[in-house]
This record gives sequence, structure tokens and C-alpha cells, in this order.
Amino acid sequence: MSDPELPTIDDIRAAAARVAPHLHRTPMIGSETLSRRCGLDLLLKCESLQKTGSFKPRGAISAAIPASPNSLTKPNTLRYKGSVHSSRRESK
Repeated sequence: MSDPELPTIDDIRAAAARVAPHLHRTPMIGSETLSRRCGLDLLLKCESLQKTGSFKPRGAISAAIPASPNSLTKPNTLRYKGSVHSSRRESK
């Protein structure tokens, strides 16, 4: 079994650009208590402020939106239930 290819920084930036129009921009806040316990300045990303209350839409939207218009030959659908999501390609 081979290791999956790791995304490049350009892949990550492209995915961020694809999902950005569909998500809220969430703040980062500091925690004095956690920073003190860890011995460094710690920031928390407040993804709980997304409409779904979690980080999961980022991965789901990224999987559902193709990297290029020609990369999908079949429609992609997204389903969700509570805190679980999945993605699949429909066959015609």
C-alpha cells in the first residue's frame, strides 16, 4: 500500500479559495489559561460559529466542488445528517 500524495501549499490555497464563498469567516481568539499551560501563545479557531456549528463544511464543500470545471464527469452530491456528512458521485 503506497502513501497518499500530500497536498502542496498551492493545493491548500486553491481549496481555501474554492470553499471561501460558501463559509463564514470565523475569528481566532486567545486563551490565557491554555497559553499559560502550554507555555506559548495559543489561538483558537472558532469554527463552532459556522452555520453548522463545526469545521466539517470545509472538507465537504472542498470535496464537492471540483478543482477545475473539467475534472468531474458526473454530478457530485452532498448529503448531511446532524454532525455527519458524506459525498458521492451520482451515476446517470
